[in-house]
Amino acid sequence: MAHRPQEAEAALPQAIATRPSPATSLVVLAKVKVDTDEVDAAVAALEDAFLVARAVGDARAAAEARAVPRDLPGCAAVRSLREQLRS
Repeated sequence: MAHRPQEAEAALPQAIATRPSPATSLVVLAKVKVDTDEVDAAVAALEDAFLVARAVGDARAAAEARAVPRDLPGCAAVRSLREQLRS
């Protein structure tokens, strides 16, 4: 991370050129939902993230989606999600 304006300005073109995949964006959304205790929304975002990641072959996003449910309570929706993510 840049600590000076010149470093930040120099890093900006690379940051702009880096496009997150839709799956990664959905994982980030799920993490936000976890942080705000919106379990159902987090589960839905993770299901979508995993399916998109698997469809496009994004192993990193799929792994990130598998890691998030550890922070969710053990309700039926989360158990179902965990089962889906194992497939």
